[in-house]
Amino acid sequence: MRGLLPLWVGVFIYALFLLAGNRLLIDPDTMWQVTIGQWIMDHRGVPETDVYSFTMRGQPWISTQWLAQVLYAKAYAVAGWSGPVVLAAGAITATFALLTKCKRFPIRVWDISGRLNLGSSTSN
Repeated sequence: MRGLLPLWVGVFIYALFLLAGNRLLIDPDTMWQVTIGQWIMDHRGVPETDVYSFTMRGQPWISTQWLAQVLYAKAYAVAGWSGPVVLAAGAITATFALLTKCKRFPIRVWDISGRLNLGSSTSN
């Protein structure tokens, strides 16, 4: 049964995020990622200057997330807003399934949020 745990965790997490639906990617930066991904596909290259912002237009800029941006743009082209939601849910699901498979990561539902909160520190 232990061998199936990553699968069941993945199924649970995927269903949870699909139920969240449009609320999963409510951050306005998500549409920015889709738009930059579309620009990359249209121009067959990564932008070297800022092409979309009002205040920094034309300034040097490097897209460090170009692969995710292209994947979001392709998912959006195929399925509309549902595409990036399903893609993000799948990536999160794969992460949890892989962490579950790792023997050093015991899954305790009440402890998941604590493990993901990497920015907080309890040291004095």
